[in-house]
Amino acid sequence: MDAGRWAPSGANSQPVEFVVVKKNESREKIRKLVREVWEMSGIDNLNTLLEMMKKSGAMDKSGAMDVTWEDYYNAPVMVIVTSDEDKRGTEYEHAMHYTMSGDAGCAAIQNMQLAARALGLGSLWLTFFDPVRIKYWFGIPKTMGVAGIINLGYPVEWPKEGEIELNIPNMSIPDITPRRPLADMVHYEKFDEDKWQEYRTMVLYGPVIGKDRKLKSLSANP
Repeated sequence: MDAGRWAPSGANSQPVEFVVVKKNESREKIRKLVREVWEMSGIDNLNTLLEMMKKSGAMDKSGAMDVTWEDYYNAPVMVIVTSDEDKRGTEYEHAMHYTMSGDAGCAAIQNMQLAARALGLGSLWLTFFDPVRIKYWFGIPKTMGVAGIINLGYPVEWPKEGEIELNIPNMSIPDITPRRPLADMVHYEKFDEDKWQEYRTMVLYGPVIGKDRKLKSLSANP
C-alpha cells in the first residue's frame, strides 16, 4: 500500500484511499458478488470458460492449475482502492475529460501489484463487481469512486507467460496470460489505423465490439 501511496496523481491531488478487507465473511460477500456479476453479464459460469481453456490446451501450456468457483477470487486479503471524485481535475475546465481521480486509482493499483510481485505475493485486479453494493457494505461515501479491488496472497504456483492460441475454426481461446506483442501496439510518428483495425477485432484479448459474439459462435461450434 505504501507503493500505492507513492503513485502519481494529476496536480498531486492524491485522491486515493485504501480499505483493507481480511474478515472471512466480508471477503465471501465480495466473491459471491463477483460471481453474480459474471453470470449477469451473460457468462453462465467460470467453470464453462475453464473447460474451454482445457480443451484448447491453454491450461497445460500456461502451467495453470484447475480451479473452480469455490476457490476462484478466494484471496486471504482484499484491498478496495477508492478515489475521491471531487478531486477529478475541475481546475482544468478546458479539458474534455476529468479523469484525474480514476487515473490516480489505477496508477496506485499498478504500483501495488508490482510491489506485491517483488515481495513474492500474487495479486489480481478485480473490476467485475457492483460498486454501489461495495460502497454500501464497506461504508464508502457515495462521492468516492471504486477503481478496483486487489486480491493479495501467496500463490500456489506462478503460471508461465501465456502463448497466443488461435485455432480457427476448431477453437479460438487464448492462453490464460496472453500479452499483446509490443510491435502490434507501438505506432511511430502517427497512429497506424490499418494495423490497429487488423488486431483489435481478432479473438485474442479482452472485450471488443463484435468479439464476444464471435467467441460465442466459435465455442458453440468446435
